Amino acid sequence: MEGWDATSQEDARASSDGAPVIDNGTQKPARTRSNALDVTALSPRRAKRIVANREAAHRSRMRKLKHMSEMEASVSRIERDNEELQRKIGMLQQQYIGLQREQKSLFMHAEYLRQEEHRLQRLNGRLIEELNRALGQG
Repeated sequence: MEGWDATSQEDARASSDGAPVIDNGTQKPARTRSNALDVTALSPRRAKRIVANREAAHRSRMRKLKHMSEMEASVSRIERDNEELQRKIGMLQQQYIGLQREQKSLFMHAEYLRQEEHRLQRLNGRLIEELNRALGQG
């Protein structure tokens, strides 16, 4: 800051309104857009450096805004994708529950068929024995 040397910057403290107070008790007004540094009153080299710095700061702010906008768009896309995946998870869980029920039913039916097979084999064995006895072969 123009007019400040290293010691006065280190010794500066803030007043109640936020403006820096220099040790001799005088206040340096806070810099605002209305009282921003007038580059026309400076040396051309310093004025060029200040303008270049302002332009670089502006570009930096624009990059930051663009990055924030891209990040917000990315968050929105990810949230939509997440909602879609959550919906698919719900559907797949319902399908899984249905398949578990069907599997249980099929296992029970398979067990019934095994028991029925054994029952019919025993019945067939008894019928063969009875047929053999009736035919006199037994």
